[in-house]
Amino acid sequence: MYNTDQQIKNRRTILIGGVIAFVILVIISIGLYINSLRYSGVIDILIAPSFATVTIDDKTYPSSGIQKLLPGTYTATISAEDFTTKTVTFTVTSDEPAALYEYLIPSNGSMDWYVQHPSEDMILTTIGNYNSNKAADDYYTKYPISTVLPIVVVEVNPETYDWTEYRIDGSTDFEQCKTDYCVKITDATGGNYENALKKIRENGFNPDDYEIIYDYVPIEPLE
Repeated sequence: MYNTDQQIKNRRTILIGGVIAFVILVIISIGLYINSLRYSGVIDILIAPSFATVTIDDKTYPSSGIQKLLPGTYTATISAEDFTTKTVTFTVTSDEPAALYEYLIPSNGSMDWYVQHPSEDMILTTIGNYNSNKAADDYYTKYPISTVLPIVVVEVNPETYDWTEYRIDGSTDFEQCKTDYCVKITDATGGNYENALKKIRENGFNPDDYEIIYDYVPIEPLE
């Protein structure tokens, strides 16, 4: 009888212990899940030189790899002995990964150190290529018409030997431009303003969306 009662107590203890362990496991799982939802921002880090110290809001991170952060705006301080310290501000969102691809300049101002260290030079090249592509992508996203510019038109009438010549460019730094981005029509034969606007429409863009600069630059006849 005693053994039977003791066995029942043991089983009950084991059952209660199992239930408690299960509840703790569920609570931990829920906590980890909630924490993963909070840290829903992702940033890809790549720094040259590879031994640089990366501090983001007073916390140190590896110089390469993917890290999870809370969505928000951060300040990263990147430093290394004999290199100029750099401070960078970046924003992390839960919508798409962010990237911190940065390099430090040697204190003497010369980039020869990277040339003398091929593995570090490869990292530097990767960072440079990424940032160049990112800048181009950002530019095309902000000014989509730039993906089809410049447009150069040269048309010759074989019967009369008359020709039409003009080009369409886009830029953020035209001297006459009063907005952040302008489309410039440079007309070599004259009277092609409307033709140029039509050409813009044919390429899927509305010229009314841009500040248009028209410049008539006649071709000087040969002596």
